Amino acid sequence: MTEDPEYLEQKTRIALAIGMFLYAFNQIELMTYVALNAVCDEPFLARIAQTEYLFEARRALLVRILEWKRAVPVDVLEEWKAAWEETRVLAEQRNHIAHGQISMLGKPEEPDEQRFGVASIRKVGKPDFNISLATIEALVPKARASTNRLSAVIERVRACPWKDELVPRSRFKSEGASQE
Repeated sequence: MTEDPEYLEQKTRIALAIGMFLYAFNQIELMTYVALNAVCDEPFLARIAQTEYLFEARRALLVRILEWKRAVPVDVLEEWKAAWEETRVLAEQRNHIAHGQISMLGKPEEPDEQRFGVASIRKVGKPDFNISLATIEALVPKARASTNRLSAVIERVRACPWKDELVPRSRFKSEGASQE
């Protein structure tokens, strides 16, 4: 039994869109590790976050830890928070797409972009139950732009001093050494 070539083309197109989005989101996932390296100077906490935290837990930690560890200007802090909030939304869509079912969403006479997509049992009854092929294809450049934005803000953060470096400790050490 041979499948209709048009149907094969549609299946290939949606599989490609899903794969490209998941690959693009994987780059965002990688950026969480790069960012963790830039803001966490405590090896124990970094090791736990890198090995045990799921994406959302790592993302939430990254949003908070910058304020604790680095002396950053307000504009950098706001850019950091906005960039990571954008990834939270993309992560929700990634979970929906990765764990959903490729489905026929619309009527046969609708264009492929609206007719095919992903449906998720977890989202039954919610307005975003279905994600169309067009939406999935549009998420790919969004995820790539998010990765670029994260990369830029991480580099800005790396240029900021650690908060504990702002306390002059060498003076205290030299005073204590001269008293001995």
